Amino acid sequence: MTTHEGVQAVVESETLEILKGKGLMTSDSLSNDWEFLNEGLDSLDLATLLIILEDKIGVDPFRQGFKSFSTIGELVELYRSSLE
Repeated sequence: MTTHEGVQAVVESETLEILKGKGLMTSDSLSNDWEFLNEGLDSLDLATLLIILEDKIGVDPFRQGFKSFSTIGELVELYRSSLE
């Protein structure tokens, strides 16, 4: 299980891996206001990311139903809240 502090790094790293795999990103960082669906990921990429994050972080913030998010920062907060 990832610590509360490590959630940001995991979400950012796994998102970058998907983007780099699609040839969409050469940078090694993303800002908290980077938007998933408006800046390169499609819905299948996002679903894949959420499966990877559940495995790496050890929690599923969507177990009780979908929660709206559009940015890295919002997704990080959903995972952090689930760790509490």
